[in-house]
Amino acid sequence: MMAMQAFKKDTTQVENSGSEQTVGERLRKARTKRGEKLPQISDILRISERYLKAIEEYDLPALPEAVYTLGFVKTYAHYLGLDVDEVVANFKSDLSTKPKASILDFPVSVPNKGVPSLSVVAIAAIIAGLVVALWKFLRG
Repeated sequence: MMAMQAFKKDTTQVENSGSEQTVGERLRKARTKRGEKLPQISDILRISERYLKAIEEYDLPALPEAVYTLGFVKTYAHYLGLDVDEVVANFKSDLSTKPKASILDFPVSVPNKGVPSLSVVAIAAIIAGLVVALWKFLRG
């Protein structure tokens, strides 16, 4: 409850520090200027600390799908008092210029060994013989 009051109370505008910085750098700078740590903000915003860290470090593989990440960026920027629309637009443009690498994991086929080994055939014959013997015993 107290954390949410702090969130609502302190959304003053933080100055724009230039367009050379990435969105993550701007967010980190605004956070450190306020003297806050990621675990605190994670508890207040209910966003995983690892996602906040990945946003600040622009670690795309560590982030969830873009729609969730954009929501996290928007919430984080609003909490820090940054211009939400500008931050989200910059993050979207960063995403479009640096696409997330897709990792395709194809299954490896098992090599075909041809005819089953003699032991497999022998075990199958023994099992079949036992089934036939049991069937004749129960029937007769």
